[in-house]
Amino acid sequence: EVPHGLLQVSLWCGDGGMAGKDCLLRIPYGVECPPVYLNSFVADTRAESYHRKVSLYKNHCRLTVEMPDRQALPYSLTFKGGVDGYDIDGSPSYGDFSCVAFPAQEGPAQVLLPRQTDSSLLLEVDDQAPHGKIFAIGEYLAAGGYDWSAENLADVTVVLDYSMTLISISMAEWDKEEEYTVIF
Repeated sequence: EVPHGLLQVSLWCGDGGMAGKDCLLRIPYGVECPPVYLNSFVADTRAESYHRKVSLYKNHCRLTVEMPDRQALPYSLTFKGGVDGYDIDGSPSYGDFSCVAFPAQEGPAQVLLPRQTDSSLLLEVDDQAPHGKIFAIGEYLAAGGYDWSAENLADVTVVLDYSMTLISISMAEWDKEEEYTVIF
């Protein structure tokens, strides 16, 4: 039973226990986004009954970072952005987001990112040198046509040639690969 009127409905799956009783999903600083699927809508419950078929949509991006220059270990990859979760209506909430992805001994590093609202996402590479490098990964994704407003977010692969300061980005749905030379 629910009150008669307009009712905000939010459905979550895979929230990693981060969704609270207030129907907000907040990602703690330093933690990656959970593999969240969600749908949120306003239901008109003024009638005696209300029925709606719903689908949950992928609201995380699995970003894979491949680094061909494996001898650069140890290093860490820190992703920083301005979205720290999802509000009651399923829209991205604004707040500081940061998580670290340490490359595996074998295979690429992977990180789950929340839906973004702009292109301010950064990738900081810390190789224990006095000055790390910062890549404007959000800008590169935007230039390549990545759609953060899509119902289901696509996964992305980034190849980062750290020694050459070259970054290339590809997505399964793209017909081409975007490549950028970064000058520090």
